[in-house]
Amino acid sequence: APAQPFGNPLRLKGEFWEKGKLYKKEEEDLPDDAATLLSDLRGLQSALASLEELVDDGRYDKLQTQLRGGRFSESALRLRANAVVGIIEDEQAEYEAQALLSKFLRRLDALDNAVVAAGRRSSPDKGVSSTLGLSMISPFLAVNEVIRANNEPEFGGDPRIEVLSELQDAVAALAAFIKVAARGVAGGTT
Repeated sequence: APAQPFGNPLRLKGEFWEKGKLYKKEEEDLPDDAATLLSDLRGLQSALASLEELVDDGRYDKLQTQLRGGRFSESALRLRANAVVGIIEDEQAEYEAQALLSKFLRRLDALDNAVVAAGRRSSPDKGVSSTLGLSMISPFLAVNEVIRANNEPEFGGDPRIEVLSELQDAVAALAAFIKVAARGVAGGTT
């Protein structure tokens, strides 16, 4: 198979060294019109919802990759969502849209944490080897990882249930934001 271009998988911004070469990430041009921004947000919502198949299969490593820039891009969503909020003229509608965006971002963070925890619980060693490896690189990060692992709730059963619940909550929160933002852009109040 031919080699694929490396690109920018970490979604780094600006100029940085990568594989011995200076890489410059080009700025992403956002659409000017609200209809296109809202359409992009709906596409990101669909992409987020489509990750359910990975949860069903218990493929948490793949789910993490897709959640962090694969099928779904938090940075693209933030750019578009903030652009839409900036278009809303009614102060009350703007405030409500911003509050719902914040709620969605908290749900997305909870989903990410649930995926990490499920991946750890599903690994044969319960994440011990990765934490030990991290302790060689940065003891402080390893301590934080142990604290985080000890604070994770134990569901004793299938971790897919928690991840699926968090995914559905995140998708619903994004849908609520998009609905209020679309209404605000159209000039209506909520």
